[in-house]
Amino acid sequence: MKPVRSIVAAGFATLFILLTFAGCDRAGEDNSTLGTHTLTIVDTSGNKPMGGSVGTFHDDVTGVTTHTFESANGRYHIKLIDDVLTINGDQYLLKNPTDTIRIVDERIEINGVESRPEVP
Repeated sequence: MKPVRSIVAAGFATLFILLTFAGCDRAGEDNSTLGTHTLTIVDTSGNKPMGGSVGTFHDDVTGVTTHTFESANGRYHIKLIDDVLTINGDQYLLKNPTDTIRIVDERIEINGVESRPEVP
């Protein structure tokens, strides 16, 4: 049985090496949810994902729900009120509750299409 143990140990060592080096020179990525929308932030510099805090506030008087994301490194300040998405002061209009939001460095993509700020 020793050969089997050696093969298994060698397999685990190889897997560890592959997993260790698989992330080198690749973009760091954070995934979260903002309301019903998937939020992905990508840093192509190869830095690890920056993390952050997500919050939701519902005002019972006005009936307005606000979703927020603040990146831990302070680079992104994101707010969603109804269908208006605000990223670092620029506003975008989301048309569907399933729209996906992806930020790649400074480029904003909604549903995989690069978007420019809109004035609602």
